[in-house]
Amino acid sequence: MRKKSKPVNSSLIAEGCEFRGDVVLIDSELIVAGTFIGSVKGDGENASVTICETGKMAGELSADTIEIAGVAECNVNSNGKLKIGSSATVRGTLKYSQLEVEPGAQIVGDLESTVNARENVKNIEDYASGKTSS
Repeated sequence: MRKKSKPVNSSLIAEGCEFRGDVVLIDSELIVAGTFIGSVKGDGENASVTICETGKMAGELSADTIEIAGVAECNVNSNGKLKIGSSATVRGTLKYSQLEVEPGAQIVGDLESTVNARENVKNIEDYASGKTSS
């Protein structure tokens, strides 16, 4: 398996700024500290989006890695890891292959795993106790 590298290019919507429109990320990173209204589509396994504590997003969001610490009123599709921080408020349908939610995060909407968790769990008691099967 090829190890992911960090995105080469980063773009910032700074606090106090508002962007309206659509963005396509090609193996790059978008950081939202201001307001983003529109859609973000990440192409490539290094495409990532971070919505900072001061950030707000409305629209559609799709990228490999997504981290939300601010407000997101949008449908979210992460092909990799979706992390919802303790200060986040998220409204919409969240699709993910890996999900991390910190205590205090607020989610209103649907959660949809893109992997079949039942295939990965052979014994629910082992899963609950943290044991893994080989």
